Amino acid sequence: MKEYTNFSEEFNKLGKERQASIKARASQIYLEELTLKYLQEKLGLSLSELAEHLEVQQSIVPRLKQE
Repeated sequence: MKEYTNFSEEFNKLGKERQASIKARASQIYLEELTLKYLQEKLGLSLSELAEHLEVQQSIVPRLKQE
């Protein structure tokens, strides 16, 4: 029978450099998400207007905000 683990257990198996790299990228993604939401709110842009400014399809914007 396969034994299941959680994220923390798997993460702790990684080397310290890899953990640091993952944490840095996670922080970067989080800040990008905050920035995107902040800009949309402060500029009062609709989803379609934000997509136009980012030069992407409107359907992509929600995924960008989640990443």
